[in-house]
Amino acid sequence: MSNQYLIPLLSTLRHIATNLWSRKRSCTVLAVSMAMLWSSAAMAEQGNRFQAPDSVLEIGRRIFTDGIDSAVETPIPGVFELTSGTSVIYVSRDGKFAIEGDIFDLEAGKNLTEVKRNHTRINAIDGLGEKSMIVFAPDEVEHTITVFTDVDCGYCRKLHNQMDKFNNAGIKVRYLGFPRAGISSDTYDIMVSIWCADDRQKAMTDAKNGDPIPSKKCDHPIKEHFELGKQIGIRGTPAIALEDGTLIAGYLPVARLKKILEEKSK
Repeated sequence: MSNQYLIPLLSTLRHIATNLWSRKRSCTVLAVSMAMLWSSAAMAEQGNRFQAPDSVLEIGRRIFTDGIDSAVETPIPGVFELTSGTSVIYVSRDGKFAIEGDIFDLEAGKNLTEVKRNHTRINAIDGLGEKSMIVFAPDEVEHTITVFTDVDCGYCRKLHNQMDKFNNAGIKVRYLGFPRAGISSDTYDIMVSIWCADDRQKAMTDAKNGDPIPSKKCDHPIKEHFELGKQIGIRGTPAIALEDGTLIAGYLPVARLKKILEEKSK
């Protein structure tokens, strides 16, 4: 190749290489900046969740072997609230005393511990994601309830038979599986088949009506639902978790449940 073609070609290649290097440095700077921002945000979030001295955190780690989710001071000076999952305890500032029980705000007439339990409960439920649930939703959702259900439970069937009324009242119903007889039971196998069905809503309705369900196997969340239910204190079905995490044991008529939801949303 002659010099008259080679020199312009080398100049073009040099220009391309310079641009690529400049872009690479810009991308590197951008990536580093984003990482720093992410780290700062994470540290800020962690700072908001952990506002307790080391003496308190040390006791918390000894009590909660699965780790501490939050540690903040309560309205009682020198007493700190620690949470792990849905468990709540209180520890003195010096780490010498731990309290398991409820704290009440007498002026406000509020159980502060139950408020925290409700918060951790609904966070744990929402953490499962609606894709793992069987959802019956109206066109316009005003409220949402999450129901731990067992297809062989009489009151669970009664609740399901009111599904049109729930939806007409603007209430979305999200089902989680909770076979009361455990994960080695026939009910567990039926619920697995429901969650593995092509039409899970129809399969749930058929099962609640006592109709046979074709046996199916797949990757399913029933065991995870069951374990979470036990963790948050489910003992029977139906168990209804409201939007704020309040847990209602047993069946309630639609009108009464709607009234409770409306009062809590004020």
